[in-house]
Amino acid sequence: MRIRLALVLLCAAVAAAIPPSAFAAGRTTLLAGLYADVARLPAVQVRNSLTKKLDAAQAAIDRGQNHTAINALNAFGHELHFIGNPGLIGNPNLIGNPDLLPAITAINDELVRVISELGGLPS
Repeated sequence: MRIRLALVLLCAAVAAAIPPSAFAAGRTTLLAGLYADVARLPAVQVRNSLTKKLDAAQAAIDRGQNHTAINALNAFGHELHFIGNPGLIGNPNLIGNPDLLPAITAINDELVRVISELGGLPS
């Protein structure tokens, strides 16, 4: 009986010593590649907009709402398509810049992987 009580107390002490952020950090690694790729994009406005969509997806993952995370990631993908479409008219630093195509293709490949890992299909 004492051993069982000691074991319970030990488990409680270990659990209390692990901060909740340690658990969230493990989930964040799913989106880490996307965050890093977006950080390398040249236009600040584009980075901010895409990062907000990733933040929304991460918050949904943290709440265990994978379907909501997939929706946010699909919105991210739609904006990514808009940015990389050379047929669009706009500021060449923000959208329709064909020089961004390799980076956007790599981000899209990572996006497809993440959405699949969450159990969804990219739209």
